[in-house]
Amino acid sequence: MANPKFLKIVILILICLNLGTLTFIWVNRLPHIELLQPQRAPGLFLKKALHLTPQQQEQFFRMRKQHHRQLMVFQERNRDLHRRFFDLLLEPNPDSVMMMHLADSIAINQKTLDTLTYQHFLSMKRILNKKQQKKFQEIFFKVFVTITSQPLPPTPDPELPPHPPAPPNPSD
Repeated sequence: MANPKFLKIVILILICLNLGTLTFIWVNRLPHIELLQPQRAPGLFLKKALHLTPQQQEQFFRMRKQHHRQLMVFQERNRDLHRRFFDLLLEPNPDSVMMMHLADSIAINQKTLDTLTYQHFLSMKRILNKKQQKKFQEIFFKVFVTITSQPLPPTPDPELPPHPPAPPNPSD
């Protein structure tokens, strides 16, 4: 049988390791708001990154809430249009006129969604001061390039920083 003194030392070391691990996890955990409401994280990030004043924060979160309500209507419509569009495939002889009508409706709905989002960001930009606008543009274009992997045209405003370079295209 193993030495009891040795086993006690091993058990004590394991307990200390467990306590250390739990302490590390507890100290380095994410704030609870990001865990409970991940959809709010981008708003909180912008609030911090742009150093929004309390008045700007109020305006921003009000605009964000309104924008979200508007998007929900068109996103639900988008789901319905797509469902109806692809349901045509289940018919023995799909109506090509209806298919084109639904495709056009989907395009119009997407145009509306994009326009609403554009207007939202334009409204956001308008509540910012010049320094915040520069930071907003940097953040916005980094996100845009990351999402689309497309380079952006040069900025027309010489006072604003140039766009970051686009990542290399893996197909080249």
